[in-house]
Amino acid sequence: MQELENVRKLPVLIDIDDVVIDDNATRWNTCAGSLSQARILVSYTNWRLVHPDFKDKVWNALMREFEVTNVDQALARSHAEKNFCTKFRYGKWALRKDILSKFETLEEQFTACPAGIDPNHWKQFVLYENTPELMARNAKNEIGGGCSKEKKKKCNYNSSGEGSATHLDFDNDELTEVLGADKRNRTHGISSNLSKKQLKRTSIAKVMLLQARSSSNSEFKGEMSEMKSSIARVEGVLMNMLKLVTNNGMSNTQPSGGDTTPETDVGSNSVRLLSQ
Repeated sequence: MQELENVRKLPVLIDIDDVVIDDNATRWNTCAGSLSQARILVSYTNWRLVHPDFKDKVWNALMREFEVTNVDQALARSHAEKNFCTKFRYGKWALRKDILSKFETLEEQFTACPAGIDPNHWKQFVLYENTPELMARNAKNEIGGGCSKEKKKKCNYNSSGEGSATHLDFDNDELTEVLGADKRNRTHGISSNLSKKQLKRTSIAKVMLLQARSSSNSEFKGEMSEMKSSIARVEGVLMNMLKLVTNNGMSNTQPSGGDTTPETDVGSNSVRLLSQ
């Protein structure tokens, strides 16, 4: 029975950037997002604070349906779980957008607890979302009555089709929830899971590519210079040969005296005529 269950598992692959790929990647991402939002308490304010037991539940549920085939099972979790924090933050962002934003009072928000979420955990989540710090941040980033004139002008300018086609607002709360805040071990705006090692590896690859291109260009320029030098040498040899041939020809045809009449020949002819 255990072998039959293993055969039914969907195979997935993890690439060098710790991203699940292959034909079943979409199903994996959907299940991972749903499980992260369902098994992990919404009252947790940060992924690093989530208790390991809840993370175990998410991973064990995934392993009942999927199997990582190209990474050792002992390492598969440490690689694949790096993307779960993004899914957890996105789930909380969706709750804030779809539910909390529709109600103004705490009582109404408490009552709007979604199905499947413990009311006590939901209450803690609502209270945290209504803290002065978060409310001030959300009000500042709203596109409407809460945003500044400069931001409105910028939004209208971009939406009208003028200027840059894409405007990235790194102070926006939605981006912060999805990408995560700036940390020392990752780069905001590129990915929430790119480590210094990965960025360094990418930079090294780019440098090596540039060096290879410059090296090939240098070799090509060197070959061209050598070819030009060879042609110049051949041209020099040909010119010298041409000069020698020209000089020899002129020396052979040039007469010894200044008079053009060959007196000696005429005299000899006269002698022969007289003798006859």
